[in-house]
Amino acid sequence: ALRESGAVGERRLHVALGAPARLSGVDPTLLGAAVRELLENAVRFTGEHGEIRLEADIAGGQCRIRVRDDGCGIDAARLRGMPWPSGNRPTRGAGQRGGLGLGLATAARIAELHGGRLEVTSPGPGHGTSVTLLLPHASLGEDDATPRPDCAVAAAARRRVLIVDDNDAMQNSLTNLLEELGQQVRSARDGEEALRIARDWQPDLVLLDINLPKLNGYRVARELRAQFPPARMAMVMMSGEDPVDALRRGAAEAGVDRYVDKMHAGSLIRELLTGNAA
Repeated sequence: ALRESGAVGERRLHVALGAPARLSGVDPTLLGAAVRELLENAVRFTGEHGEIRLEADIAGGQCRIRVRDDGCGIDAARLRGMPWPSGNRPTRGAGQRGGLGLGLATAARIAELHGGRLEVTSPGPGHGTSVTLLLPHASLGEDDATPRPDCAVAAAARRRVLIVDDNDAMQNSLTNLLEELGQQVRSARDGEEALRIARDWQPDLVLLDINLPKLNGYRVARELRAQFPPARMAMVMMSGEDPVDALRRGAAEAGVDRYVDKMHAGSLIRELLTGNAA
C-alpha cells in the first residue's frame, strides 16, 4: 500500500515501503546516495505533473529498491548499454564536474560494490522508465542481538567536520551520516567557500573533493595545510575517479592525510571517528 506521497516540484512522488529489513554488509551512506541518484534521475527526465514511485521490498533474499516514472523513457539502443559494467562507466563530458558520478552510472557502481546490480527497463521513448537496485543478503525483521554498526561511534568525541563537495547527493549522504554520529557539520560547494569556512570555523576534519569549482581540492588542501598542521586539522581527499597513483601522489604532496574513493567514504569516516583508521 502507498504509505507516503508528496510533491517534488510539480511532480508527484509516491512511496511504498515493505516490511522492515536487515541488510548485511551495506554501507548506509552509499545506499542513501544511490537512492538519491535514482530519484534525481527520475525527476530530471519526468515532465511537470508527472508521477514518480519509490518502492522497496524483500524477495528471494534480495532487497529491491525500485524507482519508476512516467517520463521520457529510454530507447532500446540505449538500454542495451545499461547498467555500465565495472571499468566502463561513463566519463565526464565537457562542462561536467566530478563527484559521485552521474545518475544511473553511480547507482550501478554502488550496487556492484555491494554484490548487487542495477536493472533498467523502459517500454520506450515517452513511456517512462523503471530502475531497480537489487542488493543481496537481505532478510525480514530486525535482530536485536546484532550490534548496530554505529554503536562504537556513539561514545566518540564530537568533532567539527567540513564537507567540501559540489555533488548534492554526496553532501546530503555524508551530512546525514555525520549528524547521526553526533558530529558538528558544515559544508562548502566550491574551493573558495571551503577556505573561508575553514579559516573561520577551524574544523577538526575536512572531507575534500578534488574536482571543485573556483579552486580545486589540491589547492585548497595546500592552503589549509600551510595554516593548520596535521595535529590540528585532518584532511581526507575524496574522488569519484579511480584511485590511480598520480592522484594519490598529488594528494600527499598537497598535505592530505588520506585519499579515498568516494564509494568508501562512509566506512572511512566511521574508522576516523572511532580512532580505528590505519
